[in-house]
Amino acid sequence: IGWINLPLIGASFILTFFFLRLRPVEGTFLQKLGLMDLLGMALFVAGCAAFVLPLSWAGALYPWGSWRTLLPLILGLVVLALFVVFERVPAQPVLPYRLFKSATAITTFLGGFLHGLVTYTLNTYLPLFYQAAFYETPLHASVTLLPMNVMSLFFSCVSPISVSYLRKYRVNIWTGWVFLTVGTGLLHIITPASSVHLRTGLPIVVSLGVGVLFTVLVLPVQASVASVDDTGFAVGLLVFFRLLGGLVGLAIGSTVFSSVFAKSIKALGTLPSSLATLENSQAAVGFIPQLRDLRGQVG
Repeated sequence: IGWINLPLIGASFILTFFFLRLRPVEGTFLQKLGLMDLLGMALFVAGCAAFVLPLSWAGALYPWGSWRTLLPLILGLVVLALFVVFERVPAQPVLPYRLFKSATAITTFLGGFLHGLVTYTLNTYLPLFYQAAFYETPLHASVTLLPMNVMSLFFSCVSPISVSYLRKYRVNIWTGWVFLTVGTGLLHIITPASSVHLRTGLPIVVSLGVGVLFTVLVLPVQASVASVDDTGFAVGLLVFFRLLGGLVGLAIGSTVFSSVFAKSIKALGTLPSSLATLENSQAAVGFIPQLRDLRGQVG
């Protein structure tokens, strides 16, 4: 799936190079270079990398209590804190403080973080649950959840169109959060005994909230900036918080799964040799394809 990105990125680069029109910046190349917050960029990249990497491998490659996880995580937080303090100095900072003076902006950034936390975690663990609980192949699980993703795309397109007619967006945001919250809670109803109609249709409730919030949260961020020149900054920051929320959500999901799975397996006592690998909770996800084979043998 990753290879699909390459031709899309290539086409986007060509279109951007030939058709994107930007307002020219006055001054020589060295003057323009001097205006860039190079130290702030370096602190931001280093801090994000150090903070993000241990979140991606915690509970998988290394335990949460390992120094390999804690050390870079703490260093990343320290560097990011230095970055926030330093951003008071540059004339044109990477992270303008003025973007956080609005309660609307702060609330929307927090909403973007929570939206990413729920969305990316659901899109990762729902297919795995369907494969493990219903013995579906990865492709079959994707087809089962296809209506959810199609409807999410549909609502993400329809919602801003409705705003252009209603000239209001708060109702869309409230509606999106209601459906995201209620829909996520309703997923608890799905059990290994659920029908294909239930496990296909119920996630559509979540998709309404996911789709609406993907596009409409951009509007209050744009409305919160005092200068139109800050619009790009604000929208980019919203995307950053959404992706950060997704990463944190995946880390939380991995930790909860490993902890609960390990306790449940331990309660079963000694496992047969064919299932002995499940005593290591980190190997559980990789074992899912073998469940279909074991089921066929038992059947």
